[in-house]
Amino acid sequence: MKSTLPIQEAKQTFSAVVKAANAQGPITITNNGRPAAVIVSISDYELMNRPAHKAQTRARDKRLKRIFRRPARGNAVLDERRAV
Repeated sequence: MKSTLPIQEAKQTFSAVVKAANAQGPITITNNGRPAAVIVSISDYELMNRPAHKAQTRARDKRLKRIFRRPARGNAVLDERRAV
């Protein structure tokens, strides 16, 4: 199926449009030749609506866990008095 459809064609074949969006990716619906809507799969929709900060937080947490799992090199004792 095409990735862009006029609204009339989309209305006539709506179930096929939904199946194509799940299989192929977003389908743009046009009204008078101009983009009016996009049909996307639920997984794509959830991915777009997931707050970016959660993904960034997870990545940061993974990096921190990896860093703190490493054994300390040399004398790892920190002297708080020397902190700037």
